[in-house]
Amino acid sequence: MLYARDMPMYLCRWPSGILSVIEVPEESVKVFRQGAAKDGMTILPMPLCRIDFRWTESDGIELVQVAPHTASFIAKHCREQEPIRAKVRNAGAGGDTK
Repeated sequence: MLYARDMPMYLCRWPSGILSVIEVPEESVKVFRQGAAKDGMTILPMPLCRIDFRWTESDGIELVQVAPHTASFIAKHCREQEPIRAKVRNAGAGGDTK
């Protein structure tokens, strides 16, 4: 099903290293940005976003792919967070996060 997107999409970079893609109503962007800054989160408007999922046999959802233009945008704008990503990788491997 195709539809026209009414709200802009944003890439959110959380201090923990988690990335989220969200829609925010245009009239709420200013308030959302203020809250994001307070939480140490960065938000970036995304010109295009395509992430494909499929249903699994057990009625779950699995990621099929992140479209190349979306993956490129995310990589380009999140490379400067490498120290955060390294910290998160170390925590997952039982390493020190400090």
